[in-house]
Amino acid sequence: MTSVLRDAAAGHASALLITGEAGVGKTALVRSACDRRAVIWAGCLPLSTLSVPLLPLRSATTPDEMGPPPRWDATYPVLEVDAWLDRAAADRPVVLVVDDVQWADQSSLDVLMYVLAGRAGRRLAVIMTMRAGKDADRLRPWLADVRRFPRLSELTLARLDRVATGEQIGALLGQPPHQDLVDSVHARSAGNPYLTSLLVGGLSADATALPDGLPDALRDALSGAWRRLSPAAREVAVVIAVGGRPQRASDLAPLLGEVSPQLRDGVAGGVLRAEADGRYWFVHPLLAEVLIGDLLPDERRAWHAAYAAALDDPSAGAGRAVALARHYEEAGQPEAAYRWALRAAALTTGGPESLRLLRTALALHPAGAPESRADLLAGICHAAFRDGRDTEELEATLELLPLTDPGSLAHAMLLVRRSVLMLTTGRAFYDLDALRAARDVTARHPASREHALVLVIQAVTLLYGENPEGERMAGEAIEVALAEGSEELRVYALLVEAMDRMARRDPRAYPIAERVYAGAARLGSAHLMTEATFACANSAPFVGHEKFVPLFDRCRDDLQTVGAAHNHVSLMCAWAAYSLLLAGRWDECTDRLQTALGSRPGPMGDVLARLVGAQLACWRGRQSEAEAHLVRAEEIFAETSGYSFYPFDQVRTLLAVAAGDPERAVEVVRHALGREKIGLDAQWTLPCAARALADRARDGRAKCPDRARCGRRARALVRGNGVDFAGERGAGACGGRAHERGDRRRAGAEREDGQRARIEHAAQDRRGQPNRVGPMGPDPTTAPARNYFLSFSRSTTWAAGGALISANVSPYSVKLSEPSAGVGPSRRSGSGSPVVAM
Repeated sequence: MTSVLRDAAAGHASALLITGEAGVGKTALVRSACDRRAVIWAGCLPLSTLSVPLLPLRSATTPDEMGPPPRWDATYPVLEVDAWLDRAAADRPVVLVVDDVQWADQSSLDVLMYVLAGRAGRRLAVIMTMRAGKDADRLRPWLADVRRFPRLSELTLARLDRVATGEQIGALLGQPPHQDLVDSVHARSAGNPYLTSLLVGGLSADATALPDGLPDALRDALSGAWRRLSPAAREVAVVIAVGGRPQRASDLAPLLGEVSPQLRDGVAGGVLRAEADGRYWFVHPLLAEVLIGDLLPDERRAWHAAYAAALDDPSAGAGRAVALARHYEEAGQPEAAYRWALRAAALTTGGPESLRLLRTALALHPAGAPESRADLLAGICHAAFRDGRDTEELEATLELLPLTDPGSLAHAMLLVRRSVLMLTTGRAFYDLDALRAARDVTARHPASREHALVLVIQAVTLLYGENPEGERMAGEAIEVALAEGSEELRVYALLVEAMDRMARRDPRAYPIAERVYAGAARLGSAHLMTEATFACANSAPFVGHEKFVPLFDRCRDDLQTVGAAHNHVSLMCAWAAYSLLLAGRWDECTDRLQTALGSRPGPMGDVLARLVGAQLACWRGRQSEAEAHLVRAEEIFAETSGYSFYPFDQVRTLLAVAAGDPERAVEVVRHALGREKIGLDAQWTLPCAARALADRARDGRAKCPDRARCGRRARALVRGNGVDFAGERGAGACGGRAHERGDRRRAGAEREDGQRARIEHAAQDRRGQPNRVGPMGPDPTTAPARNYFLSFSRSTTWAAGGALISANVSPYSVKLSEPSAGVGPSRRSGSGSPVVAM
């Protein structure tokens, strides 16, 4: 912890996750280490009925000099909190402590992930404590992500041994304890500091043993302080525990009458603490669980029923409705719980709480209810769609499909939605069978909106997949969509026209795509805005990766304006990051990645951001971080080989070469070449694999038995993408042919990106990376370029050299220059030979 705080004071942001069982001393350790520092202390509570986003941060205690708090009503509070921390850390080192993170709400977890992934150059330390055990189980996916951040350290606190327990008892009593007392306390507490403090609390300084009847297990020890309260105060504590969240005296009055004396007794006895807003909760939240567990089932149901009766109000707002749903459920009144869960879901403005309530209602669905199971599943689908939760929507869609009439239009639209969600969640690239089945159903209603929508979506899908059937059905889809007459279908018709013209390399595709975007923006349709942006990028008449960034940024800004779910925003940020990466603008790429990975990015945005992050980390020499990003991307997408527009193979090959693993690099390329169509990333993977083959040949490893066949296959497929490995002249000729075909993106990549982007990249600040230099331009006249050549000449293998020149490989026209005489493989063959062999 000392090193984390020291790094933050020196301007290097760092983070620490402290784990351990309840009462092991996590919070006490943090308080001691952070004494006399600027600390933002955010404590999390195990609230099951209160749905307040960012509650721990809203209620955090902050030093006076921190200035005004963030605007919690901002459209994107994640960004607001991060900016607030930036401002605070600009003047002094700041420590953000999140205590008991296992109880943090999802919004707070999103903020934490965003902050942890933020800029490295700020004076900020983030310290989190987490209770080990079942409470932390729900954080497993979140922990898997944050543990891959390079600036996060972990500390696990174990129980104290006998000597340390004796020292703790001495501090509590104010003098060295009797050894018999130490033996007794350590045997009962098993070295748990919190339990030790409870056992020793109230003892005289000269005590030699624990009083008779004191508990010797966790439950008894936790309830010891509670048992010392008056009977009335104990009852109040039990009722607060059943409530499941902090309570005010006025909340308890309908159940118990005047309770102020009892609350005062609980605070004085160390059982309760008074919050700043007048609510009361337990000093150690685990005590609430102990008290509830000690109740008999009938007692527990009776108190929940009393809460429900006291709270029941036809005009109840969202918070009270959520509480009523829980209390009625725990009271064994499922019909009332079902009714209030539905009402709470209707009053809750989206988010995971709304989905949880609808799922609760589905589980409690009584016979004879006016709503069918299909109605509830449709509501879950709608709530998930509104909140951008593709995985939850797909699960509900799959449950709903068997409950709908296979010949209905509703069933057809569910098939279409399933196809889209299978793509966005990484289950399958395109589900053409589902789209064909939907078309067969809607064809019975040729004048319906559903039929027109199915046709245009099927046409767009086929055109994306470069399926010849897409060009054949584009005309029909446009005609039917225009005949339907709605603004949405007219925009869809323009989208099909733009993509059809792109397939035929018609330069008029771009202005049509711009009209699609304008129409989508008027409608406020997030899906259409993203599709239109892709159409603009794919048909743009300009060249250079950096010139595509404004298209993605425009869509991002407009999506935020219309209040779109963050999964759409993150996808645009991820594509902007990819363009900036290839343009050599790494710092801006990092900024986009931070936004893309914050606050539930959605599977597609998450995967692309991870792949970009992996490539960026590899080029910066951080291999373990790159591997972690790739592993996470592969975890999210169950099926990766068919996603030709995502650079899975590019990243896999690059990381294999950088790790000095030629076998893995060659295996990845063989996998890519085994597909009928290869993506544009093959223009990166093949040179990397060629370098790996040269390393393997030099090291005397087994020769590739399929080398000649692989070479012919590689040349045949890659030349179709406008790539030639014969050297600079061949690359230029291929670029010219690509330009004649109208493929301006590939042709312009070598011509216009070249010198400026690479020299800018090479000139970037490399503080902390003295041995890492950027890629070079064609004319090695600058000092960074000369340093680059010197570093490459000192490489002993093509893999080592490849790690340096990977970023210099143009994404659309590859050139491998002859390495200097000091590199082993170059003495045996020209630079083109290993590439052509591959």
